[in-house]
Amino acid sequence: MPPSQRAPRVPPELDEICLKALAADKTDRYADGIEMARALQTWLAHNAPTMGDTQVASFLRQLFPEASLRERT
Repeated sequence: MPPSQRAPRVPPELDEICLKALAADKTDRYADGIEMARALQTWLAHNAPTMGDTQVASFLRQLFPEASLRERT
């Protein structure tokens, strides 16, 4: 399921990055975490150039509060 179905403010480009990372067929996924990180960094550089790691973490906690709560317990 694309993240935008749970959080409509997630842009389609981020859906693509997430869905590629979670692809059922291993050959359709990123080769490694570095490749995925580069895709995310490229997206951030074009769409949110002032956003860093702390802001990304906060954004994800806002998008998925139940996951954040599960991690804390």
